[in-house]
Amino acid sequence: MQALRVDALLPRFYNPDQLGRRKSIEPAKVQQTLDEIRSAFGGYTLNDLPITGSWLDPKTKKSMEDSHTSIWISVEKRPETINKLKQLKEEWKRRFEQEDIMMYYITIDTL
Repeated sequence: MQALRVDALLPRFYNPDQLGRRKSIEPAKVQQTLDEIRSAFGGYTLNDLPITGSWLDPKTKKSMEDSHTSIWISVEKRPETINKLKQLKEEWKRRFEQEDIMMYYITIDTL
């Protein structure tokens, strides 16, 4: 069976309010997310150092700066696993009030 490495970037801040202020994501929401991953897949690797990036908002054409926490998950490549990941991504978008959550996977061969 093939394995996947799933990378997910969870936001550290909510999107800016009308005045451009950004509120930190509550630690309990992050912990809830980590608990979900452990329950669904048995574990994860967390890089809790800020991962920063910049992108151009396609709607406003303004430059946006982001800060994320990176999570790696190793799973078997199965249709039900992919479906579970898609469900979690949708839940996280609601929880963190995001238009999208960067999540992707690559096929891996372990040594």
